[in-house]
Amino acid sequence: MDENKNIENIDNGNNAAGNRIDEKKTAGNSKLSYIIIGICCVAALVVGLFAGKTIADKRKVAMAQAFIAEVESLVEEGCDYWYGINGKTEDDNMAREQFEAALELNEENGRALYYLGEIERDNENYSDAKEYYEKAISAGEPLAALALGQLYQRGTGVDIDYKKAMELYEQAIADGCVEANVGIGDFYQSGYDGYETDGFKAIEYFEKATDGEEPEWVAYAYSSIATIYRYAQGGVEKNTDKALEYYQKKYDICKSWNASPLYNIADMYADEGDEARAEEWYKKLFDALKTFAEAGDADAMNKIGVMYHDGVGVEQDYAKALEWYKKAVDAGDAYAMTNIGNMYYDGNEVEQDYAKAAEWYEKAAEAGNADAMNRIGVMYHDGVGVEQDYAKALEWYEKAV
Repeated sequence: MDENKNIENIDNGNNAAGNRIDEKKTAGNSKLSYIIIGICCVAALVVGLFAGKTIADKRKVAMAQAFIAEVESLVEEGCDYWYGINGKTEDDNMAREQFEAALELNEENGRALYYLGEIERDNENYSDAKEYYEKAISAGEPLAALALGQLYQRGTGVDIDYKKAMELYEQAIADGCVEANVGIGDFYQSGYDGYETDGFKAIEYFEKATDGEEPEWVAYAYSSIATIYRYAQGGVEKNTDKALEYYQKKYDICKSWNASPLYNIADMYADEGDEARAEEWYKKLFDALKTFAEAGDADAMNKIGVMYHDGVGVEQDYAKALEWYKKAVDAGDAYAMTNIGNMYYDGNEVEQDYAKAAEWYEKAAEAGNADAMNRIGVMYHDGVGVEQDYAKALEWYEKAV
């Protein structure tokens, strides 16, 4: 999900109109039901294998059982780091280590391949994400079909192909992945590929997805339903109470790692003109982000910087914004690099300096930030801070796509 840890998160403030807070992606505390089912099946097989076996045979079976448990333990620990749950701090690098260790023991572990794809997608390495998803699908992981379908639906790292996306969603559902109903819900919510926009059908499919076990996608479904009620999409009557209900359901799932529902609620109240409630929820958002930041969450540090920069939920303070952006950069956040570049570009808190802005954009671009790539393209196109060069502008625009 580009939204994802992909599909639902607050915007990191890198858009053409300037720095804003919005949602971007999500993830969650999975019970790893697929793994449990697999382990149960193996256990049943082992019971059968023990019947009539010699001690040596039984030892071999026990060793195989221990091997499988070790692989699944690594995958589960990787999920703990990926989602920042069960006492672990969210850490993509530690998550990657666990998933890669699982693959060293079993290179066809679909779950580990899927999550490595999620890490690459989260880091905007879409070609690598696609490769991992395809390997995971071959290994029998249906969630990977859903994730790959999202890439084709959105044209993220691939050409938009709605037919391919729908085929992948239907494949995932046929393989028992109820979460893939979010993909079909998207088609009815947005009217993709000739589908008539129908909010009622969209809600029907999103509700089916909420029966899934993967919180990342369940949260996505709740958020989508809330959006339909909030903006009266597809013939559904506007209902802010319903929107609030579903944003709250989303928060109940992802509050240990994702504060975006708090932003959604605050923003909804602001749109309704209820400034007191909006400020109340912005304060909750700020406090949640501070908690994540204190635990070392670079993304949260960047978002705090965005709130100070835009004066959302706190008094506008460019100095504090820059301070938090720098903390986020030190923690490895590429969006914060782009935001510092924006401050030099606009001359906020620092002296306007297009050359330094370009330096920060290039750092962010090297870290894979597509918005920074686009901004470099704009600078070459307009001849701001660099010598005008349309060829280089086009080159950077193409990198950003």
